[in-house]
Amino acid sequence: MNERLLEHAFSMARRPTPDSALELERLIREAQTPEEVVAQEELWRTSEYTRQAIKDRYQPEPYDLAELARLPADSLGDAYARHMIACNLSPAFYESIEATTDSLLVRKRIFETHDIMHVLLGYTTSVLDETGITGFYFGQQDRYHPPGGGVLMVHSVIQESAVFMHAALTDPEDARQQVRAFVTGYGRGYAARPFLSFRLEEMWDQPLTAVRARLALPERPDPGRQ
Repeated sequence: MNERLLEHAFSMARRPTPDSALELERLIREAQTPEEVVAQEELWRTSEYTRQAIKDRYQPEPYDLAELARLPADSLGDAYARHMIACNLSPAFYESIEATTDSLLVRKRIFETHDIMHVLLGYTTSVLDETGITGFYFGQQDRYHPPGGGVLMVHSVIQESAVFMHAALTDPEDARQQVRAFVTGYGRGYAARPFLSFRLEEMWDQPLTAVRARLALPERPDPGRQ
């Protein structure tokens, strides 16, 4: 057992934050042995969740939020720009990553598309909705990873366990809602096509509804009933 990783997991349970989730990802990578790295790279390459993205090695062109906001009102680009501007978010929030390995390429694409998926799934930036999108990722991976792919899901398991534990100890009603949001997100992710197979940044001018249909994204239930 990696003591630093275990200590960080308990620290996250006391105070889960976006920065602590990023640090968790780094600690997991540093704890891997060379043999584990080789095995996990092979799993990434054979997983239907990531296989196309690794084969494609797509690098999106730089974009400007102000320009995207001038696209038709029903387009993915317009909806994404409005989301980013309203939430005071930057596409450069995540550190720039050189995709020198397949694992880093996957990490890079998940970071690059995270806020796009927020828009497609209809999730805000609230803690509850972040739990929903984590559930979505988990559902996608659970459906599309091959046998043994659970080792690729350790980050999500630890991160969400910390959120659940923190909520259970501080606000049991919130914990109940967090679990519900995760389960709903999981179901949506399990039903959808693997989103990493799509060049989402080339769909800016397409209607939001059309992009959702291409990914087979189930509609979001009424948040009050999810």
